[in-house]
Amino acid sequence: ALHVVDLALLDDAHPDAPWPASFDKGMPVNLLACAALLERVGRERPERLAALRERVAADLADVCGGPYLERDDALLPLESQLWNLLHGREVYQRLLGRPVRTFGRRRFGFHPNTPLLLQNVGIDRALALVFDESVVPSHRTTVVNWPSADGKQVQCFTRTPLPADSPQTFFHLAHHLHRTIMNDHAATLALLHKDKPAGPWYADWLELTRLAPVLGRWMTLTAYLNEVQAGDYTPAASADEF
Repeated sequence: ALHVVDLALLDDAHPDAPWPASFDKGMPVNLLACAALLERVGRERPERLAALRERVAADLADVCGGPYLERDDALLPLESQLWNLLHGREVYQRLLGRPVRTFGRRRFGFHPNTPLLLQNVGIDRALALVFDESVVPSHRTTVVNWPSADGKQVQCFTRTPLPADSPQTFFHLAHHLHRTIMNDHAATLALLHKDKPAGPWYADWLELTRLAPVLGRWMTLTAYLNEVQAGDYTPAASADEF
């Protein structure tokens, strides 16, 4: 099987920016947003939040997040980090009808005790990805189990997404498909929507997938991590690896 994960980073500087076309076409999509940003969407675009809530209930959309605010949590006291996660969990539950299942951040905020904090607030999955100039430990497989010093683990998605707005992504699509099919224990492609609209080939891929999953089955991260097992069990990371 070939899995496709469509991921969009919502931007608090442009809350009215359009979401990926997969959202409107009823295809599985993943949105990354902190709870405060979803609150703002609910105030300014209540119809958009209502549509998101419907798709989340139908397992056609997944919201990744966890914190209420995207702060420099790695530099703050553990009590403050825990409050940020607990308050965010309450807000997600109120807005979406279910808590967030997969942790993720647009800005860097990881440290060795992140798995411990996530497990204590009921989150056991995470996007082990960064979308700025920071650094996290690299992994060979698409899914790993990341432990903290006390042994608590979270299941992490580690595949770096391909930019959906870049022509190079689609020009080299056959190469990307070949590489993941030959090298990964679970063939996976991920697409990233960030600040620019997707290229026209993205719409072609969507229409083709609506006919048949010949270039992969589009999935939410929850469904993907339910299906794909970890291919690597990493040791507890040190602070110097971040």
